[in-house]
Amino acid sequence: MKSTDETIELLRGIRTDIQSLAGDVHCTREELSQRMEQLTMRMVESIQEMAAFMRLQSDLRPRLEKCEETIASLSPSVGDGLRASGLADGVASTIHPND
Repeated sequence: MKSTDETIELLRGIRTDIQSLAGDVHCTREELSQRMEQLTMRMVESIQEMAAFMRLQSDLRPRLEKCEETIASLSPSVGDGLRASGLADGVASTIHPND
């Protein structure tokens, strides 16, 4: 009978270990679920921020192009006027003082 008692005790120990392991797996599953939810929220927020940035970029694009066109159209006349007045060298020295 002694071997039967030892077997029963061994089986009870195995059952206890399995229950403990099941509890650990359940906790780990909950932790992973929470972590996935947090990561999903962070990803959604990042995508929303990126979309807002891209909207801002597209809103500013026409203004940027207009400014670039204005600068391009003014550059030759401003440069010619500075050279004609002799100020071009003074402007260049303030922009590039080491030259």
